[in-house]
Amino acid sequence: MKHFLPILFLALSLIQSKHASAQFVVSVVTQDCSGPSVCDGYALIDSSNTVNFTSVLWYMNGTLLQNGGNAIFNLCPGNYTVSATGFGVTLTSPFTIGTTSPNPCAGFYPTVTVTDCSAPAACDGAITISCTTCAPFSVLWSQGSTTYTINNLCEGTYAAIVTDSNGCTFNTTQFVGFNGGGNIDSINVIGNLSTGANITGTLISSWIYNCDIEMSMLDTAYMVSATFGNNPSNQDSLYTVWYLADTTGAYTYINYAFYAPFATGTYNLVLQVYCPIKSTPIYYNIITQFDVQSAGLGSAAPVALTLSPNPVQDILSIQGINSGKYKIFNAAGQCIQSGHFNNQIEVSQLTNGTYFLNIGTVVLPFIKLHQ
Repeated sequence: MKHFLPILFLALSLIQSKHASAQFVVSVVTQDCSGPSVCDGYALIDSSNTVNFTSVLWYMNGTLLQNGGNAIFNLCPGNYTVSATGFGVTLTSPFTIGTTSPNPCAGFYPTVTVTDCSAPAACDGAITISCTTCAPFSVLWSQGSTTYTINNLCEGTYAAIVTDSNGCTFNTTQFVGFNGGGNIDSINVIGNLSTGANITGTLISSWIYNCDIEMSMLDTAYMVSATFGNNPSNQDSLYTVWYLADTTGAYTYINYAFYAPFATGTYNLVLQVYCPIKSTPIYYNIITQFDVQSAGLGSAAPVALTLSPNPVQDILSIQGINSGKYKIFNAAGQCIQSGHFNNQIEVSQLTNGTYFLNIGTVVLPFIKLHQ
């Protein structure tokens, strides 16, 4: 901060005998702006002054800015004057508001452009980060990419940290959706959204590609199980398994993990299923009501199975059954591995992430981590 003394120092000698030795002096304390185009400077009358002023006027280039007050804020860079009156005498003190050293991160505002997918499950979305005034800079995406643009994105949330040569950082989180003006003519609904005071909210999945059954002849669809990532009071994700069957008797299971930042209440869960290979694409909203307190208590699993280790690196061991057929699904509900097992399953080829092991009617989540 800077102190400015007035041009005139006045000694009051004979106004009153008890004030014969008093001096009338006004000093101004200032704070410069943080940048040349930022109006965050201020000025105030030094509290060490011994005179109570009856009038204080603040000017910029002769124009009155403020009448009264021992301080003035939101000043731009420039030349100012304060006139303070006390004991019938007015003193005028000029002062200047400048700028501090430029902040190296000022103006570091990269532009983020999101291109939505052309349709549900199309996975042709993209996100681009650009900045014409802050090169050179680097980008680190949440999935590990370091390019300015990431392509072939499915519907979902993506985050990035942008860093320039001065060490300035810019964080962004973007959602890639799908073009709502696309080819969705109608959506078939199984179940109804519940309303009323007993419903806490609605959680909706992303669009899931699935043509395992004849969707045009869908006959039965419901959620068969739901399990929290850890426990209802400290959970992050709700792992659900849905059963779909058509009128021919063919059936499939769909796994989906809802982000569930809650601990109590009853929610509508909506599973959005999409089959694009028909001449008219088939879309379904499958709705069920879910009570948080019932997570992990489903009765659809007749066999008690456990997995170890979890997280796993190479070999997943199964306790509770010796052998059988299995399928492994990713979080989007896609079957990425299947076959027969004898107590163990080789998973070393999987990338890091959360998966679901399906054995008969039992679905168990596990996490794959590399060494």
